Amino acid sequence: SISSEGIATYNPPASRSDDISQWSLVQLKFIATDGSDLWEVSRSVNVIVKSVSFEVVRDGTGTISDSEPAIFSGQGLPESLVKARFDSKSGQMINSTRVLADGTWSMQISASQLGSKSTREIVFEMDGQIFADESGDDALFELSSATESEGSSIILYIIIALVVIAVLIAVGAFFFTFEELDDEDEFNQTPQVQEDPYAWAKAKQVPEINTQPAAQSVSQQSIVQENVVQGATQQSSQHPGWLWDAQTNQWVPDPNYVHNK
Repeated sequence: SISSEGIATYNPPASRSDDISQWSLVQLKFIATDGSDLWEVSRSVNVIVKSVSFEVVRDGTGTISDSEPAIFSGQGLPESLVKARFDSKSGQMINSTRVLADGTWSMQISASQLGSKSTREIVFEMDGQIFADESGDDALFELSSATESEGSSIILYIIIALVVIAVLIAVGAFFFTFEELDDEDEFNQTPQVQEDPYAWAKAKQVPEINTQPAAQSVSQQSIVQENVVQGATQQSSQHPGWLWDAQTNQWVPDPNYVHNK
């Protein structure tokens, strides 16, 4: 049927075969006429009828997170709205997307969209139709997110690993610098002479001693003493009973003197 705006609508009658591939129209032509019965035939067109299958496939497995969401894709009716819901057709919608012109669609679901529960079951709906599994029942996709403890443990492990790596790098740099400095010190080291603590005394000039005057002085002193002894002997003869003591330089009584009456 063709509307007044020139839009053609094709609705296969029920009498046609159940084989959808037989519903296509090949080499179809349109005839347009005006009030004067003048007409014009269009070029041939083909109307290809294909069955629309609603398909849902998850890419990958395992737990999900905000940085690594679950990715779903599939087939559907172009421009139709595909919805993801919790548990059933009447469940809360968590995400949606449009089917592209080529009949494909894709959707991501992150861990934060699962709400307070770490594990949820998801169903997909398109135009009121819930995607079913091979048995004809509603297909349920189970999604699990990493728990807070697991996430914190992973972060803790990462921090510990970074700290260990930093310590190893610092220790390696220290030993490398230490050994390099030792090599440079040994290479640049010059022999050092041990300082003599008595160098000041050795450097001090000792005045030369003139031994000849001393000898003369000693000889003169000996002569003086001899003179004194001789003088004392002479004086002792003049002073009977007394002896001259050269050490004390005075007269002392003569213990061997006997007074001659």
